[in-house]
Amino acid sequence: MKIWLVSFQTEWQGACSEEHLLIRSQDALLTEAACTHMGRTWWKEDACESEGCYWRFGGNDVWLKAVVLLSDAQAQTLTGLRFLDEWTVTGTPDAPVVRDRNGNHWQDFRD
Repeated sequence: MKIWLVSFQTEWQGACSEEHLLIRSQDALLTEAACTHMGRTWWKEDACESEGCYWRFGGNDVWLKAVVLLSDAQAQTLTGLRFLDEWTVTGTPDAPVVRDRNGNHWQDFRD
C-alpha cells in the first residue's frame, strides 16, 4: 500500500485551522474517494458539497487542500512519529472502507 499525506482546511465559527492525516491505500482514486467520504460526514446537518473537495455544513466550511504521495522515507518518518492520525482505505472508490490504525471504522468517530 502507498501512504498519502492529506490536508484539509476547516473554518468553524470564523476560525481557520488545518487538519493533516495519513491515508494508506492502493492508489490515488481510492485515496480521493476516502477524502470525499470523510468530508461528507464531518457534520450531519445542512451538508452541501462541491465537486468532492469542498463541503459546507451549517455555515462551517471544509476544503480538501492537498493529497501528496509520500516517498518510502517520508512515510517511514511520519508514521514512526505517530503524531498524525492514520487511516487505511480498502474497498472501491464507490464504496471506500476507512479504518484507523487500530481497525476502528471512520463512522464510529463521526457518530
